[in-house]
Amino acid sequence: MNLQDTSALAPTALAPSASGIPFKEPAADGYILGGLTWRHARPDANRPVVIINAATSVRCRHYSRFADYLFANNFDVITYDYRGIGESRPASLKGLDATWSDWGALDFEAML
Repeated sequence: MNLQDTSALAPTALAPSASGIPFKEPAADGYILGGLTWRHARPDANRPVVIINAATSVRCRHYSRFADYLFANNFDVITYDYRGIGESRPASLKGLDATWSDWGALDFEAML
């Protein structure tokens, strides 16, 4: 893309129904992770998929507007919460043993 041509960067109008669909996915150790996905109805092997890894302790819903934008521009999108946070938070955090390493090695890996 020519950076002088800003028309490619213009916002795209979103469909009024654009919103993430909740999902659950187990990590390799069995921990159930939750998040949201934006998938087009028609599969397309050439359509790019964006996985949004949230900032530390930021819920995946924070990225919904960005995911809506990507979806409106023909990307499929996955946002998810790391174990212990938001959609991946258990009823009680008592006894939860989660590390940053778990977030990268287990949680992100589950989304791939």
